[in-house]
Amino acid sequence: MLKFRAFDFENKEILLPDFLEFELQKEENVPADYLEVKFRSFKNAENINYIRLFNNNILVFFGICDEILFSKDSSGAFVTLYFRNKMALLIDNEALPHEFNNATARVLFDKYIKQLGFKNFIADDRALTGKFIVEKGESIYDALYNFSKLNYSSAPYLSDEDTISFINNNKNDLYTLFSDTENSDYQYRKIECSKFPYKLISKINVKTSASDYYKTDVKNDFALEKGIVRERYLDACNLVTSMSSAQKMINNSNNEFEEYRLYFNSLIFNSVYEKCSIIDYYLGNIENLYISKIIVGSDMNGYYSKITLKKEERYVVA
Repeated sequence: MLKFRAFDFENKEILLPDFLEFELQKEENVPADYLEVKFRSFKNAENINYIRLFNNNILVFFGICDEILFSKDSSGAFVTLYFRNKMALLIDNEALPHEFNNATARVLFDKYIKQLGFKNFIADDRALTGKFIVEKGESIYDALYNFSKLNYSSAPYLSDEDTISFINNNKNDLYTLFSDTENSDYQYRKIECSKFPYKLISKINVKTSASDYYKTDVKNDFALEKGIVRERYLDACNLVTSMSSAQKMINNSNNEFEEYRLYFNSLIFNSVYEKCSIIDYYLGNIENLYISKIIVGSDMNGYYSKITLKKEERYVVA
C-alpha cells in the first residue's frame, strides 16, 4: 500500500487527498532521485516543504519540493508537485572555495554538509594526501564527488534521508533475477534490447609526453571485432589524466553498447546499481547485468515499473 505524507516549513503535516498519478525516477550518475505526484487541488498545497513516500510502511523516497504547478481544465482543478531527494541541497548550493591539506570526509562533512541538515556520513578516516582544492563555482556536490573519486574511487550518494556515504554503494551486494516466467524474482510483461554500435570507441591515441605526439594507442578488441572504427585523442601529459583514463573511456563505451528495458504492471522498488540477470525464452540467459535506471509510477491504467539494465564493465582492451 502506497502512502504519501507531506510537511510544511514548520514540520507540521499537511493532509493530502488521494493521489491521482505519480512517477518516481532513479538513475545512475544522477545524484538526486526525482518524484512527480498529481492531486486534485487541495488547501495548503503551496506550503509543502517536503514529502515522504511509503510502500507497505517502508520509506522509499524522501524529497524536498522543487515546484508546485496549479492547473484547471474541464475535468477540474489539480496540483502537481515535483520533488528531488536531499542530494538536491548539495547540487543547488555553491561550495565555499577553499584549499585543504590532507582532507578527510569528516572535514568536508563539517564544512559543507552538516549545515544543510545532514546528521551522519559513512566513510573511513582515510586522508587524501596533499592539497585538495575546491574551486569558485563548484557546487557542494561537485566538491564531494571530486574528493570521493580521488580518495575512495566512488561517488557520494544518499544512504538514508540524513546520511551521506562517501564509499561504494552497498547495493552492489544485492542480486535480482528477472524473467518472462514466474520462476524468478520478478516476471516482466515486455522486454526490449538495444545495441548501440555508435557508442563504441575502437582506439584512443594517447599523448604521454611533449615529444610523443599521440603515438601511443590503446585498442579495443570488442569494437575492432565488430568492424567499428571510431577513434579519440587523449592528452595524458598532466598529472590528473593518465593512461588508465584511456582504458576507462573504452570500458565506458563498452558498457553503453547494449541495454535491456523491462516493463511491469506492478511497482518494483529496487535500487540502482543492483546486480541482476535475465532468463528469457528468446534471448536466453543474460548474466553480469546491473540496474541502470528505475521508473515506478501509476496512471489511469494502474501501477507500472520500467527498469533499464546494462552490462557490467568489460575489460577488453588490446
